Amino acid sequence: MYKRPLVLQSLNITKLTERWANVALENKSGHIFKLEVMHQYTGHEVQSSGWHILKPNQKLTVLKVNFNTGVFTTGTDNWKVHGLKKKDKDSDDFTESWRSGTGAAGTDWKKHTLRSEDDGEVTEIKVFESEIQFVSKSGTSTTSFYRHDE
Repeated sequence: MYKRPLVLQSLNITKLTERWANVALENKSGHIFKLEVMHQYTGHEVQSSGWHILKPNQKLTVLKVNFNTGVFTTGTDNWKVHGLKKKDKDSDDFTESWRSGTGAAGTDWKKHTLRSEDDGEVTEIKVFESEIQFVSKSGTSTTSFYRHDE
């Protein structure tokens, strides 16, 4: 029977740990948006929140994401946010298409890696006028948010 070396046993570092976090989306833009969050941990399926209408300063838990931690894990957490801005407050039309990041044709993903201290916690995604913040217990990342249908 194989036994891990005592050093590895005491540090418990050979174990991959599957973890999860809730994702709350907050509209800090001052406009009504229909928003979707996508998350992909390397090698896993894309997890999508579906579309949610959020008024200014409204916050909603939209998704539970899965990720791994451990010394021998090599994956990262990648994120996208898509938005449709409401034409005006008396309209039902969402006509302006917005997205996070800076890649060509919407193919880029923003890296915001979740860590062991994020397990079971809430990661907040705050949508501002021209920026998105990914805020978790382990840190904060930012990326641009802009209209891309012009």
